Amino acid sequence: MLLSVLLRPFLGRRLSLCWFALAAGWLPAALGVAADSAVAASAAAAVTARVTELGGRLATAADGSPTGITISDGSGVTADDLRLFGDLPGLQVVSILNCRTIDDAALEALGTRLPLRTLGITNSAVTDAGAAWIAASFPELEELDLSSNTNLTGAAMKSIT
Repeated sequence: MLLSVLLRPFLGRRLSLCWFALAAGWLPAALGVAADSAVAASAAAAVTARVTELGGRLATAADGSPTGITISDGSGVTADDLRLFGDLPGLQVVSILNCRTIDDAALEALGTRLPLRTLGITNSAVTDAGAAWIAASFPELEELDLSSNTNLTGAAMKSIT
């Protein structure tokens, strides 16, 4: 009913084109792309604000989308922050130093959708299980820095090699 009200001005003119676009999925696809880019822009803005608040640095691509996050003093980083960072589809580098608040559960909030190439989580509460999760979740990972993580044992080395 709403569709017929919206299309009423076009009746007798280009109705067949409108119906074809709807049937072919062009209109919903076009709206979806616009919605996706708006969501990505919103996520990028939220991450930029939060990284700045934490005193970190953000690397960006030519189009302005975030590709890397570096936070030297990660004492204020939370699982919610990692969840927020995980919403950035082009994020390739995450380096959070001195972050005792990050444990295995918080680390998993980062998600598994990122194309991470470099991950640094130092002086954290990550355990062998967290190291195994990293290895399984980010197969494209080229650099991993888990230095000063006193909860790791030799078992962590087996899971990440």
